[in-house]
Amino acid sequence: MNPYSHLAIAAQLEADIRPVNREEYYWGAVAPDVRYAAGTRRAQTHLPPEEVAGFFEKYPKLESFLQGYLVHTITDLLKFRALLEQRILLWPLLMIVSGRFTTVLLETYYIEKMPLRVEFSGAPNPILRDLRIADEHVYAFANALRPFAAAPSLDTALGFLRALRPGSQRVEAYARAAGFIEQHRYLKSLLFALADMDKLNRQMLAALRNDEILKKTVFKID
Repeated sequence: MNPYSHLAIAAQLEADIRPVNREEYYWGAVAPDVRYAAGTRRAQTHLPPEEVAGFFEKYPKLESFLQGYLVHTITDLLKFRALLEQRILLWPLLMIVSGRFTTVLLETYYIEKMPLRVEFSGAPNPILRDLRIADEHVYAFANALRPFAAAPSLDTALGFLRALRPGSQRVEAYARAAGFIEQHRYLKSLLFALADMDKLNRQMLAALRNDEILKKTVFKID
């Protein structure tokens, strides 16, 4: 899942979580992807949710950051493509497109349907340092992401990705998939309808709200 999708999901859960520091919450919601700036393996920052949940006691002053971080890591465990495969009319398409295409479809949906202007702290902290992420890589990631978070669009999304991974074939494949979707607007509308993206979003939110770790750790119950 790409950064804007994580921000959009975090925004929809904000009322449930009620973070004390919104900028730290949204920073946590994208921070696991700092690995792209650091050039590290995914497992270095995408920790098991149980391990992230254990940080709340160790880092009480970083609660808002950890709330967003935990939402990110659990969201990444959702079976997004499996949800799409429940849409029988999409089966012919899913048989020929890559997982990257469906990720682009989700990101495009959130950019178009849920426009946000998100501010996040982008600051190094003890958690990221413990994960062996250098401060310079934290700043590089945050600085690349700010224009995209402030004005989400296909162009700013590609600017963000290319800033972090110049010359990457995977980024250029993403660009081609995104460009194809944008150039064929009627097809995009048809795909959104066939996938029932509004329902898909609700399904993902329901799964998160029912997640036992999130219920025990971050959701505020009156």
